[in-house]
Amino acid sequence: MPVHYGVHSVYGHRRHSNPPDPVGSPINQKSSKKADLENIWSGETCFVVASGPSLTQNDVNLIKGRRTIVTNTTFRMVPTADALFFHDRKWYDLYRNELKTFGGYKVTISTATGNDVIRLRKNVFGNSGTGAIVLAIHCGCKKIILLGADGQHTNKKVHWHGDHPKPLGNARSWRKWAKQYEKAAELAKKHDVLVLNASRNTIIDCFEKVKLEDCL
Repeated sequence: MPVHYGVHSVYGHRRHSNPPDPVGSPINQKSSKKADLENIWSGETCFVVASGPSLTQNDVNLIKGRRTIVTNTTFRMVPTADALFFHDRKWYDLYRNELKTFGGYKVTISTATGNDVIRLRKNVFGNSGTGAIVLAIHCGCKKIILLGADGQHTNKKVHWHGDHPKPLGNARSWRKWAKQYEKAAELAKKHDVLVLNASRNTIIDCFEKVKLEDCL
């Protein structure tokens, strides 16, 4: 069964190691000290990087070194992210071997198994993007900036990385996402968390839309 608590983030591990681990070094999550995720980033700003087709490598380069949560296969574009949120067990089962080199927290609401998987026992409103927002709020962040939260198809693509391989689906429920983000917006307001949408091409309009460059 998944464990409730995980390991220190990849950045936190580097800050406290002596000498610091080189960037990109995988962390042994199973042997690391367990930590409660609640309020671990109290008061901080976090970038939530979803997998929408508008996401670019340049966006990721601009936020290098910032507190970051990624969704699903976007761990490939941001391999040093502090956390990964995934919604579906089938996705994890397909990528679990590749994820062995990912040093951040691996968080889900699914029944995915593994000593390095943390179960978030909260309502995440139906998709990985909103789930990552809920996770950031749970971790105590007070400002969240969205990237790749498109909520739509762009140029016949639903992800920056193209379609998921079979047997995974490819955002068949995308028409529900705008309403699901509205529920995440209500939760953020309840917790006095500011959420800004810096996605390059998005229909998610329940958060103030901003330019990424203005958030740096």
